[in-house]
Amino acid sequence: MKFVKAHRLLPAVVFFGLAGLSQAQAQDSPVGASKTPMPSIISEIKALQEEKQSLDLRLKALESRTPQLAAASSQGVQEGDAGPGLRDVVVPLELGNEYFNDESRWVEFSNFSGSALFRFSGFVGAQFNFYPGSPGASLLGGLPSGGVREDFNGFLTSAKVDFGAEFDRVVGLSIGLQNENVSTGGSQFSVPVSIGISDAFLYLKLDPAFVLTAGKFTNILSLEALQTPSNQLFAAPSMVSNLVPGMDLGIMLSGGVDKVFDYAIEFADGEQDHETFYTGAVADKPGQPPADLTARVFAEPFRDSDNGNLKGLGFGFAAAWDNETKGSSNGVTTSPDNKPWPNNQTSLGQNEFLIYNSYSGVIAQGDFYHWDPQFYYYNGSFGAQGEFVQSIQTVGFGGSKPSVELVNSAWLLEASWAFGGTTSFEGVHVGKPFNLERGQWGALEVAARVHSFYADPNSFVTGASFDNGSTSLAEGPQEAFAYGFGANWWLNDHFKTQLDWEETDFSGGNLVLNPEQVFSIRAALLI
Repeated sequence: MKFVKAHRLLPAVVFFGLAGLSQAQAQDSPVGASKTPMPSIISEIKALQEEKQSLDLRLKALESRTPQLAAASSQGVQEGDAGPGLRDVVVPLELGNEYFNDESRWVEFSNFSGSALFRFSGFVGAQFNFYPGSPGASLLGGLPSGGVREDFNGFLTSAKVDFGAEFDRVVGLSIGLQNENVSTGGSQFSVPVSIGISDAFLYLKLDPAFVLTAGKFTNILSLEALQTPSNQLFAAPSMVSNLVPGMDLGIMLSGGVDKVFDYAIEFADGEQDHETFYTGAVADKPGQPPADLTARVFAEPFRDSDNGNLKGLGFGFAAAWDNETKGSSNGVTTSPDNKPWPNNQTSLGQNEFLIYNSYSGVIAQGDFYHWDPQFYYYNGSFGAQGEFVQSIQTVGFGGSKPSVELVNSAWLLEASWAFGGTTSFEGVHVGKPFNLERGQWGALEVAARVHSFYADPNSFVTGASFDNGSTSLAEGPQEAFAYGFGANWWLNDHFKTQLDWEETDFSGGNLVLNPEQVFSIRAALLI
């Protein structure tokens, strides 16, 4: 790119301009009037010369950066090249110089040459959960033994900050700090907020189709899990989260082709389902080498189509394999890292409804599979997303008892409509931000979702060869079915309030539970 060097014409323009100005003054001034003093003209010339020098410096700076910017624009990985749903895993920084990107909600800046790019993003949320009726009566008739109860009104806080950097459009890093409301034998609301490193990884961009990542990052199996909490429709993820890993420690190869197709393959330590960044993704399996292999493909085949109704359609498939071999010599352990499905909870209420009896010696002791077909569709004001996951794990009491393969399932279907904005996987983009003087009210997003959890019937069998004769593998209902509605008021792209209601009904299994009903109110600031 070549810049027109207008500064070469500037002296001539200045000269003729001043000459014309002097002639006009001479003609318009009455006889005897004083002419413009020479010192004034000299000062104007000096001011113009200084302005010319400033323009020359800026022009030289732009010319020096042009080759770098052009190369980065044609070769660097732009936002979206990493593939739909992989934003939280690979963080490709865009070109920028001290600007605020409204659409993507982050602050980004660079050094003068553009060789080093830095990004800051995050969210802060304040939430209040309200459970109608008296605790234990209208919510849950009786929790599983050892289950955590959250069935009373209380406040929650949520916060996360992410720091990213990239150098020469090739290497980069990302560090995320997040709080967690830790549940310890009762209320997660009364426990002080804890802060931990939710993710920390390095990446190397060999090519848009080959990005190598190493460190601690979000497991790529679930589409919902790859969506940041601040951009999810409801204040809490669906029950699909019960059957997918959270964070992983390992390496990953990912990439995108023409912004239409992307893939990711990760090899990691391997974690149990629904483990958080405190209980999971740490070196908690001594003596067991890394064994988890996860692969995911996702495509938006109509992204460049002339048919606008199909542009926002994306679908994919993910699968994983792991092997759980750790256990004590007698097959009895209470270690959370070898406990099958350690955290089966309702969504908004966060009540534990199904417990696998690790205190009786139930452990994971063999092959561990996942498969997860998924999709989303965003078209203007309408958005929809869904997935179905099966978590297949070999478990048993250990010792001389044979093991059994259990297949637990969960699915999610949700949809939303934005009035005054457009929907996307990254949340709503507000058409006219809130401004009372202009009569603008932001955007209102109405949402609905249904989701379900279904446990393998063998989880509740007694008298079979794989149980201990009196205690089943699990305690709780076999199925949890939830449906809910939400209204999200986006004042602008960086602040929203949420009002959610959800009911969860239980059936089957070996424990009778009353339905859970909960209202949730949250205000969140997104950067």
